[in-house]
Amino acid sequence: MMGPAHSLSGAAAWLGVGAAAAAAGHTMPWPVLVVGALICAGAALAPDLDHKSATISRAFGPISKTLCEIVDKLSYAVYKATKSAGDP
Repeated sequence: MMGPAHSLSGAAAWLGVGAAAAAAGHTMPWPVLVVGALICAGAALAPDLDHKSATISRAFGPISKTLCEIVDKLSYAVYKATKSAGDP
């Protein structure tokens, strides 16, 4: 899945929460829907932090690239520590 698809799914998830709230009789103001969708769209990029070519790793220059490298090393260490004999 690429960055735009992650962002779209995050925004759609928030809009779904807004629709559920409206169905329950608690309508969100439109600024809350817009800002929430933007925040969720950005947060949905987080699963790609361990890929050096991901959208989020290039988003904020050296800051996000460094964060990406740290997350990559951490995820590899967890993988090595938890892999079983059948894992590649």
